[in-house]
Amino acid sequence: MRNPSLVIPPMPCSSSTVMNTVVHPVITSLLQDNTSMPVPLNYNLYSQREESAPDCPIVVSKKDNSSNATHKSYSRLINSYLQFCETYYAECRPFPCSHILLSPFIANVFLRNYSPSTIPTHISALSFVHKSNSWPDPTDMFVIYKKLKGVRNLKGKNDPRLPITKDILIKLIDSLPCVIVNVDNQLALKAMFLLAFYAFLRVGEISTKSGSDTKQMLQVGDISFDRENSTLKGMSLTMTYYKHSDLHPNIYIPICADNITCPVTHVHHYLSQFGHSSGPLFQFKSGAPVTRSYFTTSLKSALSFIGLDTRYYKAHSFRIGAATSAAARGIPHSVIQGMGRWKSSAFMKYIRMQNF
Repeated sequence: MRNPSLVIPPMPCSSSTVMNTVVHPVITSLLQDNTSMPVPLNYNLYSQREESAPDCPIVVSKKDNSSNATHKSYSRLINSYLQFCETYYAECRPFPCSHILLSPFIANVFLRNYSPSTIPTHISALSFVHKSNSWPDPTDMFVIYKKLKGVRNLKGKNDPRLPITKDILIKLIDSLPCVIVNVDNQLALKAMFLLAFYAFLRVGEISTKSGSDTKQMLQVGDISFDRENSTLKGMSLTMTYYKHSDLHPNIYIPICADNITCPVTHVHHYLSQFGHSSGPLFQFKSGAPVTRSYFTTSLKSALSFIGLDTRYYKAHSFRIGAATSAAARGIPHSVIQGMGRWKSSAFMKYIRMQNF
């Protein structure tokens, strides 16, 4: 059974093929051309305020021996936390808080480029508040310790890969006729580029290291199209295999008005032209699966053609770009994590607003 915190109510659709399909606001938002449009969020990941619950004022004992400097520092950090709650989780009680609320707060502080040594100070300030009020201290939980450890690990590594944004994606698609001679291969690569971006795919899910090992790749049978009165409306993608999990999430991608960047249109056109009814989703006309080396070499040629440094843009840049673009549109981190099928806070390193 799916984690309910990652399940978004499906978009209204008359077709029975997508009645049980999850529609993530990440995809809906990324498909929108108007970046100023707000993303409707009709779900709540956290417990709402209870009318009967007492107010929880911040009480700091005057008898404690903390220095005035510490008090001032903690006051500033607590106000930062309260501002975070008011901005992103206004429906939640800030105090007493739980690890469910602390986790995104740690992520928020991390994205604001605080040093690894400063982030634990934020948590210490919140711990001080809870202990001063004789509340259970959520900062002592193992999961928070692991979050902070993850922050230190992420800050300690320098990943030079940059995100492929939607603007770059359009340029890559436009460049294919100039760098790929075979028209059929142009068609396949278009569909691969678009699906990799909009479905947060790993390169191993659309290509193979060797022609004989294709079990991790998306299969033709994993794709189904939604029609209404013979009009194409969207596409369902079932992840029958993906890294670190045995679950099979179902992703629904609605069709968009812009045919140039619509993954539904291009994947449907690719399958119609190639005629493959089984096997890996992405195959050459001969029936051989698209190899990772061909995909990465073709991507490198397209990147070079549009003037981008191939040292910093790789196949994984589609996934990085999808996460970064979603964050830029205000999609909650928990939804981004679910959409990209990340099981830990590792997804945070894919959000690179400074490169957006």
